Amino acid sequence: MRARAALLCLCALGAYILWTSSTDQLVQSLPSESRPWLDTSPDPLTPLTPTLPTHPDQPATAPEAPVEPTQPASAVDVVPSHRPPQPSSPRPRKTHNASACIGPTVPPALPPKEAEALKAEIWRTTKAWGYHELAQNYRPFKGMDVLDIGMGQGPMGVVAISVGVKSYKGMDPALCINQRARTRDKTVGRAPNEGECLLIRDSAECKKEGETCEKFRSCMDLWRKKYHTFPYTGLEIMQAYAGRIVLLPGTFASLQPSGLIKHGSFQVATMWLVTEHLPNNRDVIEGIFEWTTPGQLLVLKHHNYYGFDGHHQKPRYPEKYDPTNPSETSVAFWRHLNPTSWVFNSTNTNRVRLGDLIALIDVYFDCAWRATFESKWSPALDAKLWEKLKNRGFARNELLINKWSAACARREAPLPATWLESRVWLLPATDGSYEPMPLPDQLMSKHRGNTVTRIPAKQKHLEQYLAP
Repeated sequence: MRARAALLCLCALGAYILWTSSTDQLVQSLPSESRPWLDTSPDPLTPLTPTLPTHPDQPATAPEAPVEPTQPASAVDVVPSHRPPQPSSPRPRKTHNASACIGPTVPPALPPKEAEALKAEIWRTTKAWGYHELAQNYRPFKGMDVLDIGMGQGPMGVVAISVGVKSYKGMDPALCINQRARTRDKTVGRAPNEGECLLIRDSAECKKEGETCEKFRSCMDLWRKKYHTFPYTGLEIMQAYAGRIVLLPGTFASLQPSGLIKHGSFQVATMWLVTEHLPNNRDVIEGIFEWTTPGQLLVLKHHNYYGFDGHHQKPRYPEKYDPTNPSETSVAFWRHLNPTSWVFNSTNTNRVRLGDLIALIDVYFDCAWRATFESKWSPALDAKLWEKLKNRGFARNELLINKWSAACARREAPLPATWLESRVWLLPATDGSYEPMPLPDQLMSKHRGNTVTRIPAKQKHLEQYLAP
């Protein structure tokens, strides 16, 4: 086993990355929902370059002011910022336009009445942005100490505390705790991302008008509504929930010297729709194993890239397909599995094979899991299309699974797994030349209904933690 106590998690607002070449490696290692953009222009209609798509299922973050990027030591071990942690202002709201993100720190306490007033303001805003709808993710962990990996800017922690989580630590290597961040407004629902709007701009319909094209401008207007600046910084959230919420910009390795995270100090580690974005899930899962003790929990939810909507774009269902939308014609009906698709080589999604991921987690954790199928997708996988995809090494059920959720207990020791060295965790080939680990037998056979669940006989208590 390669012991790497390093964990890159989620970070991302949507999916449009304008990082410099010196930070490419770090950007590729972060999930789309909480990546910070270095785009500080107030007008999204300034010249744009098509980049990565936005993931619809989680909040995204981005500093409102420019940040100074750190240099990653490796794809999975980000060193702390080249600046030492700076003392935070007693009133961070007055300094949120600082030019650089500070390191991991706990801000000074506010007077009790001021803290309560700030907490009330933050909770009202969190609800107004629709984050309270994610409460079901955290209800099973009432009274527990939670480490949330890749949680974005901080509203998720506010929701977790609201349903009775004892303490909440959020770890995200791109978190900027002293700046307000562009964040997803959950009330907007499904909306186009910037990459989709750019394809519309460059389409034949808008080619002559470019960024003045009405269809493009309408697309960007909706995108603006989906992502805008959350009015509270991470420091303010920590001050309002002193002793209960700690937001950690970094990884296990970079945070260890801070003393703000300790081995085995949390009862459950969670990852909500993160694994489909990480460049090396092996390093991440091994990192969690190293920082937990036997029996401690890992709970996650994974969005399968190989499902009909695994591209994270529109359409989600065959009947919603718009043949006049250029971004959809390149991804619909499993075209996102083709190298010619605009999302195929996007590092926003890692294309990890579901069989590989399930087998990897099983090495280190004993899991209860649930796979969700989409019955509306099955008719679209007609005989002709299925024959082509089968010849490229896909299992039919692999193409029909939407989400895979797991609730796992850490093993005493890893299972033997010499096959790990041969796995491709980032962008494996889809032409049939790469053979992934097979899906579990329960997922290879015919199924009834929309879910298949596996509960180990000795781990029946894990079912209560499975994500809905």
